[in-house]
Amino acid sequence: MKNLRIISVIILLFYTHIIQAKALRSQPQTGDSFIISKGDIPTPNKYHSVIAYYMKYTKEKISQSIINLKKLQYEVKQGNITQAKKLYILAHNNYVMTRPIVMLFGDSDRILDPRESYFIQGRNDWRFKGFHLIEYLLFKTNNKDKVLSATDDLIYNLTDIKERLSIETIEITKLIQSSGDFIETAIEVNLAGKENIYSNSDLNDLHANIESSYKILTLLKPFIPKDSYKILDDNNMRITSVLNEYKNNNIYLPFKHLTINDKNKLYSLLSTQADLLATIRSLLKINVYHKFEVENNEK
Repeated sequence: MKNLRIISVIILLFYTHIIQAKALRSQPQTGDSFIISKGDIPTPNKYHSVIAYYMKYTKEKISQSIINLKKLQYEVKQGNITQAKKLYILAHNNYVMTRPIVMLFGDSDRILDPRESYFIQGRNDWRFKGFHLIEYLLFKTNNKDKVLSATDDLIYNLTDIKERLSIETIEITKLIQSSGDFIETAIEVNLAGKENIYSNSDLNDLHANIESSYKILTLLKPFIPKDSYKILDDNNMRITSVLNEYKNNNIYLPFKHLTINDKNKLYSLLSTQADLLATIRSLLKINVYHKFEVENNEK
């Protein structure tokens, strides 16, 4: 039995040596057609202005969210809770428009926007903070002091993200991915009414996700074949047309007003949009392994 174990170890070491030797003998990849190492991947020059513009756009949305939260605090101090609730919806919308980018910064989204369903203890968990803690306090408890304190914490964390956005950038692959992520969130979260369970304002977030996805699409328009862009654009118009039926003075009606028929329409149209957006990588010749096909005139 002991000899058998020794033989097994020898065989294992022998095959390991063969595999390593084969790997060392493998022909190295050469040429300028693509770059494999993710750490060395440059975003092609033609996309630099698009990314710079979108990072600026994201920073502006965070800034607007902070402004609306400060206005919320003012209205709470004045006892204007109804107006403060509207400002919460606007502030959260501003944030939703940045979420796929913010999620690239570690656990930032889990600090800024966790839902109580993330935690076993729900809203009693000490980690439940950010937008949805404010939502709960504002719409269910009307505890002014706690609203103001929670808002202070959120403004502090949003300011930190804003500063990081000023010095960070993203790869073109992440920007393209974000356009689809917005739509996936709209389908999986907003159409199910899971996001804003106290304010019942998921139609507002639904619109925010759709608008943000479309923003990326319009920035990439110069690089997308006209026929493909038109299909995406036309489908987005159909989505917006359904959602606009619920718009009232720049704020959407509570989620409970969404009819089953319109919900099914939106689900179908959004699913189509997600599938179409998934083709953008191939249309721009950017593949899933973060390799870029380098054009002859591009470095």
